[in-house]
This record gives sequence, C-alpha cells and structure tokens, in this order.
Amino acid sequence: MVNGKQLKQIGLGVAANGLLDGAIEAYHYETPEIHNKFPFIRPIKYLPPVDDWLHMGIPGLVYLVARKKKKENGVKNVALGAFLYGAGMFIHHMVTWIHMDTMHPEWSPPTPWALEAQAATAGTPTGSKGALPSHPKPVNHNVLIV
Repeated sequence: MVNGKQLKQIGLGVAANGLLDGAIEAYHYETPEIHNKFPFIRPIKYLPPVDDWLHMGIPGLVYLVARKKKKENGVKNVALGAFLYGAGMFIHHMVTWIHMDTMHPEWSPPTPWALEAQAATAGTPTGSKGALPSHPKPVNHNVLIV
C-alpha cells in the first residue's frame, strides 16, 4: 500500500519528468538546427523518437537500482513517478504514430520550421508571424460531438 509521503514522492517524479519533457520539447521546437538529430529521431517507423525512450528508460533504470536497496527511499518513489510519466507518453506517442502512419499515410508529421514557412506565406499575421495550421493536410478523424 502507498502512504501519503510515497504518493507525494511519486507525484514529484511525474511532475519533474513532465516539466523536463516539456522544456526539452520546447527547446527542440525553437531550435531548427537540432531537428532530426539525436535524440529527436525515430529509430523504427512505428515507435516514438529516442527522447521518449530516454524519458522512460532512465527513470526505469534508476527505479530498478533503487529497488534493490532493502530500506524505503525517496529516490525509488520519485523514479517510479518519472517512469510512469515516461511510459505513458511513450505509449501515447506510439499509438499516435501507428494511427497516423497506417490510417493516414498521406499525412506527415508537422515540422515546426515547415509550419512557420507555411504561416509566413499565409498572409494572416498574428503578431510577427502568420497563423500556424494544426495539420499540413486536413485529416478526418470521424469525431462525433455530442
């Protein structure tokens, strides 16, 4: 059973890995010269980029090492929380890539620099840049809104 202190430590791991992931993704988005370079590459077609593997794998290894210790420690719980975040994002991105690659082969993942170039020529300025489209091509997801 998980007590309140352990739950806070797990939550800290989830939040810390989420913030780190967000910061790395923002840096990737804003830095075109690192696009399609390690760790932002997909080694296998239907799997997420390597950065998602790292967000899951490193905390997983830390958790396994910390679990070997007999006494309870916060490192194990924080690593578990970080692993849970990383595993969730890994599964989410894997399902997204499989869906888009198999169900919508005409759709390619938007790249930030391509979207900026497309927005610059759109003629609809929002501030200093044009409006960014959500998809380069329309995708029908057959969503029923109730």
